[in-house]
Amino acid sequence: MSAGDEGGSIVKLMILQAPFFLFINFSQSLLKWTFKKWHFLFISVGSAVVTMLGLVSGIAFFELNVMEVFAVYLITRAIFGLLGLWFVREWLIGPAGWDRLREMLPFAIPFGVICVMSAFLPVMERTMVQSLLGGFELGLYAAGTKVAMVIGLPVDAFQMTWGPFALSIFKESDAAVSYRFVLKIFAALIFWVVVNF
Repeated sequence: MSAGDEGGSIVKLMILQAPFFLFINFSQSLLKWTFKKWHFLFISVGSAVVTMLGLVSGIAFFELNVMEVFAVYLITRAIFGLLGLWFVREWLIGPAGWDRLREMLPFAIPFGVICVMSAFLPVMERTMVQSLLGGFELGLYAAGTKVAMVIGLPVDAFQMTWGPFALSIFKESDAAVSYRFVLKIFAALIFWVVVNF
């Protein structure tokens, strides 16, 4: 297989992952907001662990090439995407009508723009660093990005878990007190992590 054919096959494998990646994210969101914590953990942690095990064992024992690595990603995402849909099947119903579409679009369009920009931003950043500064600086940039991602893990974890709980207590009389307390504790912990990392 020529380099061009292999590149085209890799792009196709990447595109094929998109719907399953969407299924995983969609099911994770529903499972999170409906407090199905074990199903949520199974999809979240399970997909990452199975992917990692597949890659490590495939590279160590079968000497996978780049295209086969993307095939492993596709297979694991397909499995966990379909499992995620199975876990949320009770919530999957067809729309009764399209009368709410106009009300939802003002909220949906900004989120769509944000998602598209966040998907392409890393590629644009790396392309600019590579073209303006060079390969060595791109490596430093990638390493710095990974360090920033490690610092961002507690922030992402908090945002993922706090939303459903915040919504579940908003009608309680002392909700504002709880919100302020959580904000103070979270801000202090994140400040400590950033300063001491």
